[in-house]
Amino acid sequence: MLSQFSLRLLVALTCLVHICAHAGSTEAPGAHTTRLKQLKEAETGLLEAQSRTYPDDKAKRAVLNSKYLSLGLMRSMVADGDGAVAAFNRMPVEDVPATKSEFDSINHAIAEDAIAAIVREAKKTRVVILNEAHHVPMHRAFAMKLARELKKAGYTYLACEAFSMYDDFPLQKQYVSEKAGILTKESTYANFLRDAMQGQWKFVSYEPVNGPRESEMAKKSGAKNIQARPQGKSLYLCRLWPCL
Repeated sequence: MLSQFSLRLLVALTCLVHICAHAGSTEAPGAHTTRLKQLKEAETGLLEAQSRTYPDDKAKRAVLNSKYLSLGLMRSMVADGDGAVAAFNRMPVEDVPATKSEFDSINHAIAEDAIAAIVREAKKTRVVILNEAHHVPMHRAFAMKLARELKKAGYTYLACEAFSMYDDFPLQKQYVSEKAGILTKESTYANFLRDAMQGQWKFVSYEPVNGPRESEMAKKSGAKNIQARPQGKSLYLCRLWPCL
C-alpha cells in the first residue's frame, strides 16, 4: 500500500511528466486560444486606428466605429459582456436627439412581461422578427426563452443571421460546430441553438453570398422561408439594421 505522501508524490510526478511532454507541442491552438488572439488583434487594431490622421471627422468615425465593433464582438466571445458594451458605447456616432413624439410614446407606454406580450401578438401572425445586439450575449438568452414559448404557439422555423452564408442547411449534424457561423462561436448563442435543437426547431440560413447585404437578406429570407412555406411560422433573429 502506498502511503499518503507517496501517493501525492506520484500524482505530482505524473502531472510534471504531462506538462513536459506538451511543452514543445506543435498542436493547433484550441478555440479559447484563437479567441484570445483575435481579441488582442482587435485591441491592437483600435490603438493603431486611434493614432492615425484622417482627412475629416466622417472618415475617422467610420474607421473607429469598425474597430470598436470588432473589439466589442471579440470581448463578447470571451465572456466579457460588460467590456463588450463598454466598447460599443465608445463608438463615435453622431447624436440624433429624440423627437417629442418619441418621448411621448415612451412616457405613455405600459410595462408588461415581454415574452407574454410577444407570444400574444405572435399568435396573430406567422413571422416574428427579434432584434439583437451582436455584442450582448444576454439577448440570446432572452431569444432562447422566447423560442420555447413560440414553439408551443406553433412556430417551427428558426432563421438566424448568424449562420454561414455557404450553408443552406445549418446544423444538420445536430451540433454547433466551429463552422456553423461567426456569431455562433459565442457560448450563449451556441447554447441557444442547442436548446432549439432539443426543441425540434428547423433552422434556416438567409445570409447572402453576393449583393447589398441587408436587401439581399430580406429577399433571401422571403423567398426561402416565408413564401416557400406559406403555412409555416418563423422566428427571425437578427441585428438592428436588417430588422429595420
